[in-house]
Amino acid sequence: MPRFIWFLAFTLLASATGPLASAAPEVSIVSTFPSEGYYSPQFKECEGETEDALTLTVSDHGKRIASKNFCSSYGKATARVVTEKFGEGVIVLNFSEGRGSNAWTDYLELDRLPDLTEILRVPLSWATSGTGRFTYSYVIELPASGNIRIHLNGQNQQAPDPGPICCIPEARSLTIDVP
Repeated sequence: MPRFIWFLAFTLLASATGPLASAAPEVSIVSTFPSEGYYSPQFKECEGETEDALTLTVSDHGKRIASKNFCSSYGKATARVVTEKFGEGVIVLNFSEGRGSNAWTDYLELDRLPDLTEILRVPLSWATSGTGRFTYSYVIELPASGNIRIHLNGQNQQAPDPGPICCIPEARSLTIDVP
């Protein structure tokens, strides 16, 4: 009989707390156009590069809650969801703009759910010379205040025979608090 009571108590507790538990929303990125690598001058977005056209979709338990079209060099981008202390979701999106051997810029963008309002965009990597690049690595922290804190640590990567160098920030380490 005591086993039955424990089993009944556990079942009631699990059924009462089960609906409260939820997983973070899921993010997917897919090509907007089915034919990759196709250039179309009639395609006005993404400077005619249909391969760069992507769609970010956020779903929760299989139900689509947000979606947006964007451009990223060569159709490459990544995204994930970060949940703040107060339960609000933020999309962390990494994407690039530009094309060429060293002619692109990588970005970190934060978009607030559910409407995907852009709240921050930071360049993460850019050309400093013909072969050199300045690149930030980053770590996202969720402090007790409930905000998002981003720690950036930068470094210039320079190949031999650099040529003229530009665009290297004085501060190699930065911290950004996002309200």
